[in-house]
Amino acid sequence: MTNINSMLRGLFGKAMVTGILTLVMAIATFAQSGTLFYAGTNTRYGHIDAFPNVWRIQPDAGGEIKIYSCRDIGSGGLGCVFTQFARDGRTSYSGDAQVFQSGAVNMQYKFDFTAGFQQNSSGELRLQVK
Repeated sequence: MTNINSMLRGLFGKAMVTGILTLVMAIATFAQSGTLFYAGTNTRYGHIDAFPNVWRIQPDAGGEIKIYSCRDIGSGGLGCVFTQFARDGRTSYSGDAQVFQSGAVNMQYKFDFTAGFQQNSSGELRLQVK
């Protein structure tokens, strides 16, 4: 009985590791590293780098945007959260983001921290990896 239990635990562990690796590989295929442009134009916005569980955008204007805490929303997309940091490292904006296998990155601004405290904000930024 002990051999059966250890064999089942071993098979379960291998299946779990395989599932996790498959999920990591699937998420990594969404937005690969590349140059970002404003959607529908040839105007460059910055550069995006894909890391495990987080994307980092470096806008040409400076600062940094991190996209994280993603979940599957269907239609080849992930629903995520983003935080935008100013050049000095302080949080500027935050909100929701969608990252798609097509290379589209959409961000909806929800909060503005530029006045030194949190305020509601609105706005949208649509980008495309090329």
